[in-house]
This record gives sequence, C-alpha cells and structure tokens, in this order.
Amino acid sequence: MWIDADGVHYFVDKHKSGCRCQCEDKGAVTKFVPFDRIQDVTLQEPAGAVPECCCVQQRLHHVGIQTAGASGAPEIDVWGIKDAIGFRNAVLQAKAEGPGRMTAGGVRAGAAKSKTSSILSAAGGGGNVEALLVENNTLLRKQLKLLEVIAKASQEKME
Repeated sequence: MWIDADGVHYFVDKHKSGCRCQCEDKGAVTKFVPFDRIQDVTLQEPAGAVPECCCVQQRLHHVGIQTAGASGAPEIDVWGIKDAIGFRNAVLQAKAEGPGRMTAGGVRAGAAKSKTSSILSAAGGGGNVEALLVENNTLLRKQLKLLEVIAKASQEKME
C-alpha cells in the first residue's frame, strides 16, 4: 500500500489461501482510492485474542479506509502495517492538503524527509535515509563482486 499525489493505492499479488491447493488461490487485487472519496481512516491496535483461537493473542494493527460509496465495510482493509498511526496521519494530512501537493516522486513538497522516514519505519527501517541508501549500495557492490568471482571460477572450471 502506498500514497501518491492523487490518493491511496493498494496491491496484493496472487497468493495461496485455505488449504493452499490451486483451487483456492486468490487472484491479484489492485485498488485505488482518491483522497476526495476518503471519509475516514480507522485504526485498530492489537488487543485480545484472534477470532479463530482464544489462545493466540492479536499482534497486528488494522487499518481501514472508509469511503463515501462504501456501505459498512472499509473499501481498503489491511492488517499488519508496522507504523499504522503514521500511515493514518499521512493519509489524513494528504487529504487535508488536497491534490497536486506532491512532487513527481510521490513525496509532498516540504515533507520529503519525514514522509520517507515514515515509509522506512513502516517497512522496519528507520532514521537516516541517506545512510541507509549508502549502506544498501555498498552491500549491492559487494554482492556484485562476489557474483563476478563465482562466474570467473565457473568459467575456469569449464575450460
């Protein structure tokens, strides 16, 4: 799920469900809700047991995006967002600011650092974006060097 200049996008790829047989596969789901249709963003923090088993405690946040056209159930219903409060606040802020207030990359003008940080924290990252990107590039370079060594060794074995 992500936010851009126009609204909230939601995507779930094809996946197994139920007994994991092919007959119970769930197809990919793509939804888009423009900010002008969003009425409320509900947030439920984990508490109590899951409905399926009273012995298992609830550990996931729940976010629901209510729209003007939806009757009862949220149009987008997601479990397991790490920074659910940050996501809710970002959606409500984007709705309040109105359309067209983001740059081409989907980051609001004047709030690039805070938005990127909230996205990274929702994904399990944090703090300094530049340092994380540098670290990621360093790891990718190391992986590339290792792959080159492996490819060279494979070629030498074949000769």
